[in-house]
Amino acid sequence: MCGAGLGTDALVATENGVIIGHAMAAEVAGPDGCRVADIGLVVTDRWQSRGVGSQMLSEVIALAAAGASAGSSWRSCRRTGGCSR
Repeated sequence: MCGAGLGTDALVATENGVIIGHAMAAEVAGPDGCRVADIGLVVTDRWQSRGVGSQMLSEVIALAAAGASAGSSWRSCRRTGGCSR
């Protein structure tokens, strides 16, 4: 999940200007060739168990879902449960 390109949604959480968390969803090819999301999320130790990760995960999913109207293939495959090739 290095770098950003088409099909990549990312965000950071900050507190007083300091990054306390990072989340990213990247469009990748699954084992069957269907487009899927590879999601990564990290929250600094001090901020864990405070809901930061849960909120970031919800928001990065919402960002990815918002792109569905732009025709991203992994999002439509995920909703339908199969690939239309």
